[in-house]
Amino acid sequence: MKYIYSIFSKSILILFLSVAVQKAAAQTTLVAGDIAFTGYISAASNTDEFSFVLLKNVTAGTVINFTDNAWLNTGVFRSGEQTVTWTTTTALAAGTEIKISGTTNPTPLTPTATLVGGASAGTCTGTMTSLSTSGDQVLAYQGTVASPTFISGIHMNVYSISNFDVVNTDAATWDNTNSNNTSASALPPGLTTGTTAIWVGTFDNSASEFDNANFNCLSGPINTIAAIKAIIYNPANWTKTNGAPTGGMVTPTGCNFLAPVPVTLIDFSGKLNADNTATLQWEVAQQVNISEYVIEKSIDGTTFQKAGSVADNSSLAGTYSFTDRQLLNGTNYYRLKIVERSAKMEYSNVVSLNVKSGKNILVFPNPVVNELTIKQAGREKGTAVLLSRDGKRLMQIALTGQPQKINMQGFAPGMYFLKMGNGAVYKVVKQ
Repeated sequence: MKYIYSIFSKSILILFLSVAVQKAAAQTTLVAGDIAFTGYISAASNTDEFSFVLLKNVTAGTVINFTDNAWLNTGVFRSGEQTVTWTTTTALAAGTEIKISGTTNPTPLTPTATLVGGASAGTCTGTMTSLSTSGDQVLAYQGTVASPTFISGIHMNVYSISNFDVVNTDAATWDNTNSNNTSASALPPGLTTGTTAIWVGTFDNSASEFDNANFNCLSGPINTIAAIKAIIYNPANWTKTNGAPTGGMVTPTGCNFLAPVPVTLIDFSGKLNADNTATLQWEVAQQVNISEYVIEKSIDGTTFQKAGSVADNSSLAGTYSFTDRQLLNGTNYYRLKIVERSAKMEYSNVVSLNVKSGKNILVFPNPVVNELTIKQAGREKGTAVLLSRDGKRLMQIALTGQPQKINMQGFAPGMYFLKMGNGAVYKVVKQ
């Protein structure tokens, strides 16, 4: 009995360890540049905060540590300050911006992580970083204090020899110090200012040390990782203030990171061709995340059906065309449906083309109740096909050159199409 219990206990232990290992392995392993800081506030009365944007998709259970402990040029962390550990509870996409904030006065407390709009962005443990108004830093890393893998960093301190400091802070090494000063830090290994980390100060200018700063979004959406890095790591694109943060100094910034730009449609037009076809043509200035272009057709300008489609083949500007070989006698209406990969759709203007058959064919009466007559002035022989509204072939009619009658008494009321041998298509309404 004890032996059976022992086997059962070991099985449970193995299962528990297996699940634990799977959970531990589930997190996304990040490298330098996989997040970028977007702002910080150190001058609020009792709450500090910082924000960052994900530059890589992360799974639930991903862990990032944030600390204001300095990195010393001896290759270790300075101790004595705060570290907050953030863990995702759901998968988050690249482009997601997150704020971590918490009370720092009188005692640092466990902070919260929120998305733009205030929704939860995961859980935090540890204590909120207490950012100094005399310069500080926030370093992001995975791993342990003894063996960290640095992901990103933001440095706010500015040492200036002209202000009687011992060194000048620079982009290459930051303060390059092993000092016990909590405001000073060397640039951690694996990070490069301007590509994976940012220093928001100016060389040898102590007045460029600010209490609060955030990325100012510039204008419009930022659609690629490369574009985000190119502008977010440039301190010229940041707004900076001293003292209590103003209304514009809010993190997260709410910038439109990695938002798809809808296609810019310059023109949609159509023309009739000599071979009794129509060419629809459109020109786009840009196209991002477009799946296909669908050409829709109508006989009344109200109810449209798909006439064909063209797949997107580029993210660049370009001109597209589609040929409709199934023209209807009378007015043909066309519009372009632009389908994004997210399944979102938008429509162009409506183009109308008036088709007159060159063969002088009469189809009457129309609407028809019982019998439809086809009369050809040229008395050519051939065939015609009667189609349902959805294009299904219903009947083939032999044309003898004489007026041809079609019994439609057994057909359901609705719309039908009569396609002639010369390519002309006539709308027929059955009552």
